[in-house]
Amino acid sequence: MQHHCPLLHLKTVVATSIINMSSSSSSPSSSSFTFQPSTIKLTKQDKINFYNDGFLIIKNCIDKTLTTNARRAINMNLFNAGQHLKFNNAVTGNGSPLLGNDGGGNGAWQKDLNTSPILLNLYEQCNPIVEQLTGNKTIGGRKFAQIALRFPAEPHDNKPDNDWNIPDVQIPHNAWTPHLDGLYNGGSNGVKLGVVNTFTCLVGISLSDQKSGLNGNLGVLKGSHKINELCFQEQLKLGGPLGPGGPNWPLKDNVSNGFIHYPPSLQKYYPKHEAKASFNRQFDLNPKPTIVRLNEGDIVIAHFSTLHAATRNLSSDVRYQLYFRPVCENAVKRRRTKNKDIMSKNLIDIWCDWDGMKEIVVDNYKEEEERRSNDDDVSSSKL
Repeated sequence: MQHHCPLLHLKTVVATSIINMSSSSSSPSSSSFTFQPSTIKLTKQDKINFYNDGFLIIKNCIDKTLTTNARRAINMNLFNAGQHLKFNNAVTGNGSPLLGNDGGGNGAWQKDLNTSPILLNLYEQCNPIVEQLTGNKTIGGRKFAQIALRFPAEPHDNKPDNDWNIPDVQIPHNAWTPHLDGLYNGGSNGVKLGVVNTFTCLVGISLSDQKSGLNGNLGVLKGSHKINELCFQEQLKLGGPLGPGGPNWPLKDNVSNGFIHYPPSLQKYYPKHEAKASFNRQFDLNPKPTIVRLNEGDIVIAHFSTLHAATRNLSSDVRYQLYFRPVCENAVKRRRTKNKDIMSKNLIDIWCDWDGMKEIVVDNYKEEEERRSNDDDVSSSKL
């Protein structure tokens, strides 16, 4: 049974989802292989913000010595790979075998850097914060760092280079293409149709300043984790499968032939923030994201079910970021079963693995029930 109330109405949250912990940062370490685990303590309000928004930003979390060494290692690998390709007359650029589809996500240049302590120790420093939210140990996802570089984009580039099959310059909100990780996208991510590879949360660690909002910043859709839960619940009621290609979630747009990475019904929850796209597309209203503005050493934690995507980098500098996708112990136990319903339980009950959020979930369940009751009374009085 589900132990919390699905979203009935989006709640306006005044409190910010940003924590400034400059005084709590660990002192610089003398080696890139040594670090002090974070001693930052989350407050109840922090958890309430995470519950409502689906993400949480923590400022000044990572030792600058670690971020500097990580950025240096990345640049060295890029240089070494570039020299190798230069002698082989290879051409480098976004989407090339050297850099990968996003200019750094899956490129061959990374070699063993993704699993190097130089990068992994950055996550280990902030893992104690993540486990305050999960309430149980994170096991999977800690031993691989996605190196996400966003190179400056050509402002007027009109080539379709995303799963939507539409030029970035035509996509609203600086080419923000919201999605959930682990869903089928045509095969480039290795996920099969009808399969959802879930994890617990997305942890982004900034290795460069992203204050302007035009640095290829991550964008997140506030509250979308709750709405996605409703959509998955509805798909289950209709017999599944869950995700794209299932009930009420077309696999592709019938005009652009691009993939649809979030349920079209989600748009009705954000009527004041939709933007009409400049292209001919069946689902052409794109919700407006919250732009995550990080400085070097800041982190962002996003719930698995929170829609997110990077935006175009219109600055003059490369955006350096690491992503980790930790899986908590509760989820690992579910994955060991052969029952697909149990494996995908966190899609229809988004807090089922989060022991550290139980008190907040219960309290907000009561509050949302009361708000629904009050709304029903107001509606009845108008009849």
